[in-house]
Amino acid sequence: MLNFLKGKKTYLVVGVGVILNGLMAMDVIPQSLLPVVNSILGFLGMGTLRAGIAENGKK
Repeated sequence: MLNFLKGKKTYLVVGVGVILNGLMAMDVIPQSLLPVVNSILGFLGMGTLRAGIAENGKK
């Protein structure tokens, strides 16, 4: 189903993080959301890394 994302999920999370933090730096998004957004992105990043490690262990 999501085969086109194979090997790109971590980069996608990083790209979203860079864009959101850039928007926060320019005051487009309120600074009060910074801890929440970065926490969510951090957990998503760890999840994608964990999935990549588990996938590489199967090979």
